Formats: sequence, structure tokens, C-alpha cells
Amino acid sequence: MSRNALEDAMLMGCDETQIREALAQIIATLPQPFSDNI
Repeated sequence: MSRNALEDAMLMGCDETQIREALAQIIATLPQPFSDNI
């Protein structure tokens, strides 16, 4: 999914580095799906 989002953003004229940083931030803040701290 991230690859498709990156490709779509680049086709729309977005900066690749900015999109990669945004996607990395989104992924870094995802909750752990199997964490006991839910």
C-alpha cells in the first residue's frame, strides 16, 4: 500500500522525500497490533 501511495503522490507532483517522510511517520506511530498495552 505504501508503494502505491508513494507512486500516486509522485504522479500528482508531490516531492518524493516529503512523501517518504510522511509515510514513515505514519508507520512509526501505528499502535502495535499484538501489544498487551491496548
